[in-house]
Amino acid sequence: MVYRIILALFALVLMAAPGDAGSRLSAAEIRALAPGVYVGSWKGKRQLHLTLMPNGTVSGTVDGHYHAGKWYVSGGNLCLVFKILVFEKTKCGAISRQGAWLIGYYNKKGKPRIRLKAA
Repeated sequence: MVYRIILALFALVLMAAPGDAGSRLSAAEIRALAPGVYVGSWKGKRQLHLTLMPNGTVSGTVDGHYHAGKWYVSGGNLCLVFKILVFEKTKCGAISRQGAWLIGYYNKKGKPRIRLKAA
């Protein structure tokens, strides 16, 4: 009986703990990331090198191709705005700290799409 209670409590703790998420950054902590230069990956495939500026601009490379846009914080999420051809694309997502890494923009399965660390 005691074994079942311990097993049930252990299962409950595992279900309550976030899988890949660390501590979620607040809006102020996200704003404090600028100025900063970051390297990492998008969806584990595309290599990123991004520079966030305090004036809300972002620039850098994705797989070696230069892109520039804007960034802002909305509802505690980091929003990135990039122009792709003539279309403006905005992506917003929660950002968490996991050790030295910043992770976020979670997919439907709860896996982070972006992983960044200070360059």
